[in-house]
Amino acid sequence: MSGSRAGEVVNRGAGAAYEGALGTSGTLRTAGGGHNRPMTSSSLPSLDGRVFRMVSSTTSRVDPASPTVFRYSERDGAIWGEYDGDTVTFGRFVGVRAPRAIRVSFVHVLRKDGTVVEGEGNSDIREQDGLLRLVEHYEMHGSAQLSVCEEVQEE
Repeated sequence: MSGSRAGEVVNRGAGAAYEGALGTSGTLRTAGGGHNRPMTSSSLPSLDGRVFRMVSSTTSRVDPASPTVFRYSERDGAIWGEYDGDTVTFGRFVGVRAPRAIRVSFVHVLRKDGTVVEGEGNSDIREQDGLLRLVEHYEMHGSAQLSVCEEVQEE
């Protein structure tokens, strides 16, 4: 990001693509305006206490030796957590969960130049081989972006 200064706040919001994703009365609308779904328990397990690592991103290259790691908490349909790794010194997020999706607002500090970045994103929760995978859709640099995070297997 040319012209960025340490401590500068950059809004990387999800913009019109995600406006209105949150419905009324505790519901989360699916992308594209689909039907509202109540935020109730789902067939997928809670995200509480789970750790995920980023495996791919259209925004930046992921360093497989030190990828960004996300730590989740969840209670009563609310989610929150923190992250750090190859491209960010630290970040925080807060949001809501539907049975198979989450919507978060986030803020993080870029390792490269100290720029503060804020935004919003929607993630689909998928299960593969007994582990969860988050496929996040967001907007950055004026275009749609995608990142994929996989649950870290307990050892």
